Amino acid sequence: MLVLHRQLNEDVYIDTPGGERVLVRVVAINGHKGVKIGFEAPRAFAVHRREIAERIEELREQATIAAAVQKAGPSVSQAESQIGSEAR
Repeated sequence: MLVLHRQLNEDVYIDTPGGERVLVRVVAINGHKGVKIGFEAPRAFAVHRREIAERIEELREQATIAAAVQKAGPSVSQAESQIGSEAR
């Protein structure tokens, strides 16, 4: 991890392999409350807080599983029903 010291209104640039540039700026420093950081990135880039990015990943995984079950069709539902009735 690269750790940098920046003052209020100072910037950091992140250059992508595709030649695009992301600007990261220290927008405000609120003592013990934290630091506000601003991002300027091409629209094709998604910028999320970590907890939001993790939730998006979870939802994508759930959607992938749901699509696979739907694609498998009735055979999966029939197998689940059969397993359920055998367990009783």
